[in-house]
Amino acid sequence: MEIMDQNKEVKEMNDIHELLADSRKGYHEAAGRVGSPQLAQFLQQLSVQRDAMQTELATELRRFRRDDRLQDGTAKGTLHRAWMDIRDALGRSDDAKMLDECERGEKYLLGRIDAVLETPGIVASSKQLLAVQRKQVQENLTQLEGLRETAKTVAK
Repeated sequence: MEIMDQNKEVKEMNDIHELLADSRKGYHEAAGRVGSPQLAQFLQQLSVQRDAMQTELATELRRFRRDDRLQDGTAKGTLHRAWMDIRDALGRSDDAKMLDECERGEKYLLGRIDAVLETPGIVASSKQLLAVQRKQVQENLTQLEGLRETAKTVAK
């Protein structure tokens, strides 16, 4: 692999690492905002899962650059959580709306992972790890969609 390709791969995987941090923080905060204790527990489990995924990806990234300082989230993620805080302050978010936000984040993360997986020349170990993580995110998205539909039905 050429050094330029490796640099691109590291940059792309760093972006995924930051998005995992954003979603870890977002799920933790969302768990505190929902009304259902079961939903709060599920969202907290997703936060813990994201922490593990982030650690796995950091380990893979350090294979390329041992001294690389990894970021713990993005400015966009921080702004998104701040928007949720403002909206929450104006009126309690219902569970369905919170799940809508979670779904939107999962879809964005899936798109970013897919883009990295399509990168030509990606190292096999990175591709394998991202494929496993993509599957986890897709399973979470499917669960979130079902929970959102249930929450919308209950709210009616």
